[in-house]
Amino acid sequence: MAYNLPVLLNPLVNVVFNCPNPSDSQYKKLFSKLKTEKFILLVPPCDKLLHYSDVVSGTTLIDLCRTYDFVASHVLLLDQDVHSDGSFNVASCQTEFNTLNGRKVVVRSPSTEILTGDGFSLRRRCRIQDVELITNFNDYLRGSENYPLVHVDHPLVGTLIRDVDIPRVSSPDNSNIRENGSKLVRDLTQKSWSSFENILRLHPDWSGILNSYFVRYRNTPLTEGPYEELFHMIIRQVHTKMAADELFQKIPHLYDLIFDYVELNLYDDVWIRIINYYKNEEIDTEPLSILSVNEMETELYQRNYGDFRLQDVTIMEKNLDLAANSFARLPLTHSHAEKANCLIDTLQSLSKERNLHFNADSLPLTMDADTLISFFVLLVCRTQVRNLKSHLFYLRKFSKDENNIKFGILGYAISTFEAVVCYFDDLKGTEKLQRLENACNEAKKLKSLLSDKTVREISDLSQYQDHLKFRTAQGESVLSQCVINGKNEILCELLKNFECIFPLEDILEDETVDGSTLLIQALKYDNSEAARVIVEILEYSCTEEELRIYINKADKHKRTAAHYLTHEVDILQRIGKYIDWKFRDSGGHTPLFTIFRSYDQQNYEEMMTASFRSAEKWYKSNNEQFEFSDHEDEKGNTLLHIIKNNVSILLEYQNIDINCTNKKGMTPLMLYARYNRLDNVRTIVRDPRIILNNFQHPSFLSTFDYARNPLILRELVCQATQFSSSGLAFVHNLKYEAPSWFFHITLKLISKNEYKTVKLHIKTLQGLFHLLLRLYPATFLPLEKALEDLSNLYKSRVSSIAKLETYHFFSMLTDCFNVILREDDSMRRRVLKESRLLSWMNSQNKKKKNSKALEVLKKKIEPEEVSIITSFLRFNHNELSAVKLKLTIMKKLLTFLKLKSNDLTEAYRFLSLFGTEYASKENTRLFEDIEMSSWAFGERATMTCVREVSFLDKCTARLLNQVEQLLHVEIPEWWRCYGEVLEIHKTYKQKFPNMNRSHYDTGIIASFFEGKREKMESRLSSDLAECKQKMKHVGDLISSTHEILAEELNKYMVFKGHFFINGVLRNWVKENIIILKGRLADIHKRAHLRRMDGQTPKLL
Repeated sequence: MAYNLPVLLNPLVNVVFNCPNPSDSQYKKLFSKLKTEKFILLVPPCDKLLHYSDVVSGTTLIDLCRTYDFVASHVLLLDQDVHSDGSFNVASCQTEFNTLNGRKVVVRSPSTEILTGDGFSLRRRCRIQDVELITNFNDYLRGSENYPLVHVDHPLVGTLIRDVDIPRVSSPDNSNIRENGSKLVRDLTQKSWSSFENILRLHPDWSGILNSYFVRYRNTPLTEGPYEELFHMIIRQVHTKMAADELFQKIPHLYDLIFDYVELNLYDDVWIRIINYYKNEEIDTEPLSILSVNEMETELYQRNYGDFRLQDVTIMEKNLDLAANSFARLPLTHSHAEKANCLIDTLQSLSKERNLHFNADSLPLTMDADTLISFFVLLVCRTQVRNLKSHLFYLRKFSKDENNIKFGILGYAISTFEAVVCYFDDLKGTEKLQRLENACNEAKKLKSLLSDKTVREISDLSQYQDHLKFRTAQGESVLSQCVINGKNEILCELLKNFECIFPLEDILEDETVDGSTLLIQALKYDNSEAARVIVEILEYSCTEEELRIYINKADKHKRTAAHYLTHEVDILQRIGKYIDWKFRDSGGHTPLFTIFRSYDQQNYEEMMTASFRSAEKWYKSNNEQFEFSDHEDEKGNTLLHIIKNNVSILLEYQNIDINCTNKKGMTPLMLYARYNRLDNVRTIVRDPRIILNNFQHPSFLSTFDYARNPLILRELVCQATQFSSSGLAFVHNLKYEAPSWFFHITLKLISKNEYKTVKLHIKTLQGLFHLLLRLYPATFLPLEKALEDLSNLYKSRVSSIAKLETYHFFSMLTDCFNVILREDDSMRRRVLKESRLLSWMNSQNKKKKNSKALEVLKKKIEPEEVSIITSFLRFNHNELSAVKLKLTIMKKLLTFLKLKSNDLTEAYRFLSLFGTEYASKENTRLFEDIEMSSWAFGERATMTCVREVSFLDKCTARLLNQVEQLLHVEIPEWWRCYGEVLEIHKTYKQKFPNMNRSHYDTGIIASFFEGKREKMESRLSSDLAECKQKMKHVGDLISSTHEILAEELNKYMVFKGHFFINGVLRNWVKENIIILKGRLADIHKRAHLRRMDGQTPKLL
C-alpha cells in the first residue's frame, strides 16, 4: 500500500522507514530482507546526504540512498545473544556486525567509533555523534517495535565531494597572517639547516675538515683569552671553501648556517676561555640581593610628597618581575642569538607600559636612559645572574654581523647592558655602595623578624623607620609581610604610628607583582584579623566609590577579594554591597560561584546564604534582575549544579531551569546523586518542576545509575513511583550481582504511605509472567511482548543502544506491575519478598500440573445465546478497533512530531553553511533562538508519551486479538458444527423414519438389507454424537472465554480511562510544561547575553 506521511529530511531514514511504496521493484529486494529483521541503521549527516555526490559514480548521495547496496551497507543486523541462564552478554569494547549485504562493521563502544571491515572497498573510521530509538510507524517492517538509529559523521561507502562549493566569509586576521609568515620563515630556515646537516652526514670528508678547525681552536690555551679573531677566521675560511663546492651552492643563507654550526660546536670552548679571562674582574652583587626599589635613584621616590604615587611603584615592580623572568634565562643560553633575544626581552619588559588606560598627564613614569639603567641595576641585584662581563663580551665579540650590535634595538640593548656593568665597576669601594649594603642588611633583619613565627611584636619599630618603605622582589611591602606572616600587632602599630609612611592612598594602591591587594593577601593567607582591620580602616576613611574600586581590584588571575571570601561571613556582610558579583576570573568563575564551590568550609551554608543574599541586594541596587546565567562557568555548571546543600534558596526563583544540563550532559539532580548531597536531593525531588527520568548524553546514564547511596536512591524512587500511572510500582534498575541479573523494583506499601525497594531475579520475573499467562490467559496485559523484549535486551551489544532499550523496557515493566498490583492487592505482599513469591509460584504451578481438566457441567449453549455473544463481541470489536486506530494515529503523530521537529532543527543548522548573513554574531544567536523554539513540545516528553501510548496500544491489540479469535474463529466453528448436526439429524430422519423391524420378513435378502441399514444407522449416530461433542466443546470454550473476556473487557475499560488520563495525558502535559518553562528560561538567558554584548533584544 502507499503511504502519504510527510517526507523526512534525512533521505536514508525516509527510504527505510517512510517509503511510500515498499512493494516497488526498486525497493522490493531491500524490504523483502528487512521485513522481519531486527537491525541498527547507521545514519550519516543530512548535510552530506543532501549536498554531496560520490566521485566514482558521479551519483548524488540522495540518489544513492535509493539504491540497495548503499542502504544495505548502513544496516547492521542483530543476532540473538542471550545466555541460557537468563543473563545478558553486556556490551563489549569492540563488537563486530554483519551488514544486510554481507559486509563487516566493527563498533567500538568506549571510543564511539565505527570501523569498516571485510567487503568495503575503503577502510573508513566514523565517529558516533548520537544514538536514538525510533518507534516504528510503518506496516512493512515487523521485526521490532523500536529500531536504533546511530548517527555517524560520514557515510560508510563512497568518496564524497560537495555539489556546490559554498564560500564561508571570514575576516582575515592580521595576527594570524603574521604568525603564518614567521612560521614559514622558520620552516624554510629549518629546511636549510636540515639540508646542510644531511650533506655533512653524507660526506665525511667535510666533517673531517670542520673537525680539524675545531681542534685547532681547542688547542689554544685556556687562560690567554677567548681568541675571538680565530673564531671568526675559522668561519670565513670554511665559508670560502663551502661556497666553492657545488654541494652547498644551492643552500640559502650559507654563511649564517656555517656560523651557527661552528658556534654550536665551539660554544663551550669559547665560554670557558671567556670565564677564565674575566674571573678576577666579575661583579659580585650578593650583598645587594634584596635591594629595594626605594633605594634606587629614580623619580619614583624623588618626587615631592604630594606627587608620590605608590601605584607607579607597583606598576614598575610588575615590569621588573617580567624582566627578571627574561633576564634569569641568560645563564642558560648557548648562542649569541639566544643571549641577544634574552637581553632584548628584558629591556622591553622593563620599559613596558602596563596600564594603557592612563592619559598623558598621569603616565606612571618617564623611562629615560638613566631610569632604565637604574632599574636594570636593581634587576641584576635581584636575579643574581653571574658572569655579567663574560656575557657582555660574548655579545660584543661573537656576533654574526657587527652592524647588528652597533645599531638598532640590539645595539641599544648592549649599550644599556654595558652601562649597567660600568655602573657596578664605578660603585666599587664607594660610600654609596656601603650605604646600599647597610640598607640591605637592615632590610634583611626586618624581614627576618617579620617572618619569624616566634616574634609577635617589635619593641621599637622606630629603629627601622628608615627601612619601612622596603619592598621585596615580589612587591611585598612591610604591611604585606605583616599580613602574610600573621604579625597583626605590628600591622596595627604601623598603621597607627607611622601614618606618614603608610598613608591611606598607599594602603589603597599597595599591590604585589601578582596584583594582590592587602585585603586579597589577608584573605588568601587566612588572616581574618588583618582583613577586618583593613576593612575597618577603609570603611571609616574611604568614599563608597573608592571602596568599590578597591574591593573589585583583580590580581593576575583576575580574582578579586570576593573570590577569596570563602568563610569570612562578617567581612562579606560589610563589603558585600560593593562587590561586583558578575566579575569573572580567568577560569570564568564569579565570586558567588567560587563561594558556592568552597565545600571544605565549616560554615559553608552560612557563607553561601550570606553571599547569595548579598548578591541579590547588589543586583537590586543596580536596578537589575538576578541572572543565574551570570554565574555559569565555561563547563556549563550553574549555581544549581555546584551548590552543596540548602538548594531551596535557589529554587525560590521561577526563571531557573532546574533540569538544565552542563556540557557533560549532567543535570543538578545527577550531580547531587553522584556526590551524595542528600539534603539537596530531598528538596529538589519535591519541586514540581523536576524531571526524574533524564539521562546523560552520550553515556545514557540516568540519575538512578548515579545514586549509590541507598538513602538517595530511596528519595528518587519514592518520588518516581508517585509519578507512575497508578503510583504503585516503579522499575528503575537492572544490575548484575554475580552470578545473576536482578531487577530493582520499588513498591508502595498497602498500610501506609511508604515505599520499599525489592530485588527480583530475572528468572523469577520470567517465571511470574509465564505463570500469569497460564492463570489469566485472557489478560489484556502484553506479557508475551514483555517476555520477548526481555529476551532481546543487550542483543544490540552496543552499550548506548542497550541502555536506551533498557529504559524503554523499564517503562513497560512499570506499567505492567502497576496494573497487576492495582487488580490484585495480594500480589503486592508476594512481590515484596522474593522467597514468598517463589513459593506461591511453585504452588500454583503444581496445582496446574496435578489438577486434571475437570469437566464443568454447563448448560447447553443455544444458537440464541451464541447470537447474543456474537453481538456483544462485535460491539466490543468495533469499540476496540476504534480505540486502536486512534492510538495508532496518535502514536504516528507523536513520532512524526519528534522527527519533523528534529528536521526543522537540522534545517536551521544548515544556515551556517549558506550565505554571509549567518556570519555575524548577532544573527548567529538569533538563529540559535529560532532553532531552539522549533520544538513546540519537549522531545523527551514526546518520547515518553509515545512509550505510554504504545503500551496502551499493545494492551488494546492483545484484547482485540482475543475478541477476533473468538469472533472469527471459535464462533464460526460452532456454527459450522451446529450446521453439521442439523444436517446429520435431517439425513438420519430421512433414512430411518421408522425404527421398528419387520417380524415376518426373515429371508436372506431381507437380512442383508437390514445389516446394511444398521451399519448406516450406526455411522450416522456416531457422526452425530461426535459432532455434538465437538459442538459442545466449542460451545463450552465460547461460553467460558466469553465470560473471562467480558471480565477482562470490563477491567480494560476501567484501566483505559485511568491510564490514558494519568499515565499519558497528565504526565505528558506536566513534563511538557516543565520543559517549555526551562526553554523559556534558556531564551531569557540568551536575551540577557545579547544585552550584555550591547545588542538590542529582538522578539521572535
